[in-house]
Amino acid sequence: MVTVPGAVNEAYWKTRRFEPFVLSLHEILVNKVIDPVSLSRCPDPYRAVLENWEKSAQLGPVISSLCDYHCRNMEDTVGDWDPEFDHPPFDLLPTDILAIYAVRQRLGLNTPQVDHPLLNSAVATQPIPNSLPEDQILSRARLVFSQLI
Repeated sequence: MVTVPGAVNEAYWKTRRFEPFVLSLHEILVNKVIDPVSLSRCPDPYRAVLENWEKSAQLGPVISSLCDYHCRNMEDTVGDWDPEFDHPPFDLLPTDILAIYAVRQRLGLNTPQVDHPLLNSAVATQPIPNSLPEDQILSRARLVFSQLI
């Protein structure tokens, strides 16, 4: 998707960390491998996840570090950086970490459990569904998305 001209505002994309990482996770889920281009465009701190993807034992400290990063980016402290998780519910909902667990689970990979306050909340400890229930709104959204891309 990011290679489709005009699909993403390039200037904005270059300033983001979370969004390129989510795209990389999607590519891993679909292709079952980490594309070198995907790795090169994924910025820190998320790059460490991709670099250690095949090393489950080393993912624990990486995920813990990402939890800290998420918490540091819950509040806008003013400046040029637009914090990625400063809008509820994404401040307390660790979508970045849960996405790692979900993709690895779907691929049959073990992921170390990390003890971090961000991951101990009720929303972070819910089981990860294998699929979304189909409904009319979701079906229409998928249709519109497929027509745009």
